[in-house]
Amino acid sequence: MISYAITDRQREIMSFLVVHHEETGMIASVREIQKHFGFSSSNAVASHLRALEQKGFIKRSIGKARSIVFLLGANRERRKESAALNHTNRLMEEYVDQMLLPISAQRTEKRDVKPPLAQNPIEQAISLDRLAKLIHADSLQAMRDMEEQSVHAIVTDPPYGLIEYDAGNHAKLREGRGGVWRIPPKLNGVERSPLPRFTVLGPADRDRLVKFFHSLGELALRVLVPGGHLIIASNPLLSTSAFSSIAEAGMEKRGEIIRLVSTLRGGDRPKGAEDAFPEVSVMPRSCWEPWGLFRKPLSERTVKLNLERWGTGALRRPSRDEPFKDVLECSPARGAEREAAPHPSIKPQKLLRMLVRASLPMGKGVVLDPFAGSGSTLAAASAIGYESIGIERDLGYIEMAKRAFVTLKSLPVPA
Repeated sequence: MISYAITDRQREIMSFLVVHHEETGMIASVREIQKHFGFSSSNAVASHLRALEQKGFIKRSIGKARSIVFLLGANRERRKESAALNHTNRLMEEYVDQMLLPISAQRTEKRDVKPPLAQNPIEQAISLDRLAKLIHADSLQAMRDMEEQSVHAIVTDPPYGLIEYDAGNHAKLREGRGGVWRIPPKLNGVERSPLPRFTVLGPADRDRLVKFFHSLGELALRVLVPGGHLIIASNPLLSTSAFSSIAEAGMEKRGEIIRLVSTLRGGDRPKGAEDAFPEVSVMPRSCWEPWGLFRKPLSERTVKLNLERWGTGALRRPSRDEPFKDVLECSPARGAEREAAPHPSIKPQKLLRMLVRASLPMGKGVVLDPFAGSGSTLAAASAIGYESIGIERDLGYIEMAKRAFVTLKSLPVPA
């Protein structure tokens, strides 16, 4: 089935392919596409071509150069072979041209009236301080309504498996009844955080997850300036599906940041048979957390030029003498931090301040967190001196963020 959700850049690439073929009689090569659009690597071209193929515009033969076939019709010379076929093909040409228009333009053509502009959600945002704004809205819808190329980085901790924050399971979590959440017993009188059971995801849940993160990747491309980074948390069970979906949407995968963290989760013996199998662990005890690192393709030929134009394209070093590294050791949020913001998946300020600081290489710009939760990412940004925007759909967490923001922002964090 054809997808109508074609991005502006995909539309430009598709138009270039069609025009290049008409003018030269040949399909443009990856190198020619890269040179025309000024991409810094061929990976960006490959990502966009994959997206166009998935959306039904082209078909490619793997391993064969210049093998693109236009599924919606582009070889107009062959259409003139038959008068009977010519009428049909003219209609197809009009359909192709229409498909290559931006979505808003398609609607304008059909109705012959200019559609009303969606209100920029920033206008309805709550100000947590002079730098941080929080929007009460659905994350993906708000990103659709935001201005294009309006943020310089995204740092976020999304719902990993989606089902843990749907209405039913979220209500059970708040009632302490579990659902998909495992409510662990107290240890030495200390109440431990709930943990979602991602092993319960079925095929439909995983398919929904893939589509969700693909949409998130497309919207990240929309709101980020060229060269802007997306730094996104996941977990070892689901990161492969989430990260590959974001890359398929067109974001360049630049690596993964590994958070080393010691927890009491995992490593359990078979339930109900602990004594029978004393030397068995059902699964490894988790000691690390993956964060995907993605970048929107550069608009300029080099990182230097992109930094000069957009202030993006790289990561900020901890110091002039030390590069940013992809392994960070950081304990879970505890004590005053967790008391201030008792969100089930709060990330510690120490970790967030390292990631948020690194996301803006020039030390200026706007950081977006589409899944703001308790506002911890916004607090980290304000503590550093960065502007930030958060989006959160749950009113309970909005209120939590308003209460916890000053405390989180003011927490002393060891170097």
